[in-house]
Amino acid sequence: MEKRTLTITLQADWKAALRAAGKAAQKDSYQGETLNFLSPGAFFSRLTERRWTIINTLQQGKHSRYL
Repeated sequence: MEKRTLTITLQADWKAALRAAGKAAQKDSYQGETLNFLSPGAFFSRLTERRWTIINTLQQGKHSRYL
């Protein structure tokens, strides 16, 4: 299974975040996925109970290297 990474950023300037993601996507190798939120509140408002369960499971498993 290929390792995948997800980077979560908090940046109010969403246009800059989109430009950075576009620049990374042009590279030949896998750069990972990126989600940007305008604020911590915007990020936490998207975390449902099921998503929190997934985060907790990942943190306890061997895949928690980046958490």
